[in-house]
Amino acid sequence: MIGLPKSTVFRILHTLEAENMIFQDPESGKYLLSYEITHLGEVAGSSHLLTRVAAPIMTELAEQVGQTSNLHIIEGFQRRCIHQVIGPNFVRRFSYTGAIAPLCYGSAGKVLLAFSSDEFQKNYFQYLRTNSDFEAVNSIAKLQDNLCLIKEKGYAISKEEREVGAASISAPIFDFHLDKITACITISGPSTMFTKEYELTSTPLVKKAAKNISVKLGY
Repeated sequence: MIGLPKSTVFRILHTLEAENMIFQDPESGKYLLSYEITHLGEVAGSSHLLTRVAAPIMTELAEQVGQTSNLHIIEGFQRRCIHQVIGPNFVRRFSYTGAIAPLCYGSAGKVLLAFSSDEFQKNYFQYLRTNSDFEAVNSIAKLQDNLCLIKEKGYAISKEEREVGAASISAPIFDFHLDKITACITISGPSTMFTKEYELTSTPLVKKAAKNISVKLGY
C-alpha cells in the first residue's frame, strides 16, 4: 500500500520500536502506538491551548509596554519560544518563534528554571556540570542564589546576558491541570529602553499578564 520494500518497512519499524514510539502486540503481531507517542500528543495539544489562551493577552501586553512579547516553554534542558507578538521596538536577532536558548541565561530561562521542581533543578545542575562549559565562566552556586531570589520576587530581569544590546523581563505561567509552571511570558527589546523607571512600570504589567494567562488555564 505504501510502495516500500519489506526490508525498508521492517527497518523503519525496528527504528521506531527502538525509540519506544511503537510496540508489537504479542498476540496479534500488529504494531501499535506507544504511550510515548500519546504523551507527545498531549504535550503538543497543551502547547496549542497555551498559545491560543496567551495570544490576546500577549498582544495587549506588547501594546502596553511598547516591546515584543514572547512565550517560552521548557524543552529538555533548554527553552523554546513558541509564540511571539512583535512590538514597535522589535529587533529580529533578539528572539523569534521557534528559537531555542539555554535555561541558565536570560530572564525567560531563569524564570522557567526557578519555578521548576527541585528534582528538575537537581538534574539540570548535573547536566550543567557534565555537558556544558557553564562552570568555566560562571558559578552554579551563584545561579542557585539568583533563582531563589527570582522565585521570591516572582519575576526576572535580564540585561545583555545573552546578547549585547538586548534586555528582557519575564514572569511565570502556571497550569492547574499540570500543577506546575508551564511557560513564561517575556517582554524583550533594546537594553537602552529598559531604564529603572521603565522596569518599575513594566514589571507589574508582565506579572499581571502571566497571572491572567494562568487563571485562564485554571490555575
